[in-house]
Amino acid sequence: IALDVLFANNSSQIENPESAKILEFVDFMQRYGNTNAVVEGHTSSVGRAEYNQFLSQKRADAVRQMLINKYGIAGDRLTALGYGETQLKDPANTAEAHRVNRRIEVKVSAKVKTKATR
Repeated sequence: IALDVLFANNSSQIENPESAKILEFVDFMQRYGNTNAVVEGHTSSVGRAEYNQFLSQKRADAVRQMLINKYGIAGDRLTALGYGETQLKDPANTAEAHRVNRRIEVKVSAKVKTKATR
């Protein structure tokens, strides 16, 4: 799930904590309590790779904390991972490519309980 999370340049401060995509994701997590999610932070390729890795982790952590603090999703259901510039959606060196690459994605998994048969 791609969340519509906006950050200022070189910042991990979330500018739109009530975007429609975020609220849709929160509703999903609240309805399906058996789900867990990995919040993935990604950056563009501008700047040093080491710094982009650090920034992507800070952004993923910020989104995780927002989901916990603002929306009450249990912290043990959320993991934050920064990928830096290792998974670019668009490798071009254009403003549009950089915008597309600066993103937060969420991967959701569910625990399914089944009855064991012998």
